[in-house]
Amino acid sequence: MSQVSRKIGPYMYDRPEDNVTVTFEGGRSFSVVQSSAYNQGIVGSEINGIVVLDNDNSRVILDRHMQGVPAGVQSIELERITKLGWKDFSQFCRDHPRYREGAAPDIDRGAASPDMPDLIAQGIARGRYVGPRTPIDLLPEMKRCNDPASEAPYKFPLESREDIIVALGQHSFHDAGGQRDYCLSWDIKAYNFDATGKLDGEDPVDARPVDARYDDAWEAYVSQADVFSQACENALCMYKEKEYTTYTGDDQGDYEFTTAGRSGGHLVLTNWDGNTPSDPASKAIPLSFYDRTDFVEWLKDLPDTSLVKLYKLVTCLDEDLKPENIKCEMDFQFSAIRHGMEEEWKLGEPLPNGVGPIEPELEEESPEPSL
Repeated sequence: MSQVSRKIGPYMYDRPEDNVTVTFEGGRSFSVVQSSAYNQGIVGSEINGIVVLDNDNSRVILDRHMQGVPAGVQSIELERITKLGWKDFSQFCRDHPRYREGAAPDIDRGAASPDMPDLIAQGIARGRYVGPRTPIDLLPEMKRCNDPASEAPYKFPLESREDIIVALGQHSFHDAGGQRDYCLSWDIKAYNFDATGKLDGEDPVDARPVDARYDDAWEAYVSQADVFSQACENALCMYKEKEYTTYTGDDQGDYEFTTAGRSGGHLVLTNWDGNTPSDPASKAIPLSFYDRTDFVEWLKDLPDTSLVKLYKLVTCLDEDLKPENIKCEMDFQFSAIRHGMEEEWKLGEPLPNGVGPIEPELEEESPEPSL
């Protein structure tokens, strides 16, 4: 297998030309992909072949066509499939042993012509919306952020229902602990943070000096205590305790989160004070969905006010939870924990195992009085 760097769903492919969009009468759209590997957490190159994806219904039509056949032969077949007319394309899909019946109603019933396209679903598949737009009124504070003179870190460039739904429909999803309770999520894994506690920020509050005499004690403490978990717990407190606010800070208590994943590396939005689905995937999680299509259909039914508020929330979280901001937060938490421990050690708290007595702090000599 050659170097794989592209992915659509779990299907990986090598080159841009291995992913071909086929558009039929009226704009009905499919992606035909020559997949070289399957990625479901573990990349398996033995699962390959041609995949047909329905861009309008966000469904897999079939996969593993010509699996195991040399890539050059698959490329020839890819070209053949993408040149078929609607009738032959539809027949090819229905006759395939790995056809997902029920995925595409017009293919299922052998329709003489394709159904009208879902432009929202196509926009999600393509990464951008193309079609008529319905203007939507942003909140005043969102408009202020869009002013070029604004110093706020948040920008809200989308001003139509369709563009907002497409953007939200592409957002990361993660289960909240069950098998089919998907929620909006953010990857909050922390990398390259400073575990020494010697925060060196521009803000004087962030740049409180630590006592170098306790360097060995701190290093030993970090190795003996679970400081990382404590720092994570402190950093996540505002999310788990319903203290998170969006810009401008007047919506505290409106949002509920939990963490998910094997290491708790994903922050998951489980509830908010806006509209929730009438049939959530999990009765215990009001803002949960059976799959991405279920989520998008719910978005389409949201009133403008709720859609704008969700857009604002997701945009603020996307900015606040950027990797560089997570690193800064972890730097701060390690520094705060170290300062607290230094104070306890100075008050007589036993030092970590293996650390000797701390040398007393030398007092500065007073200058000799001048005559």
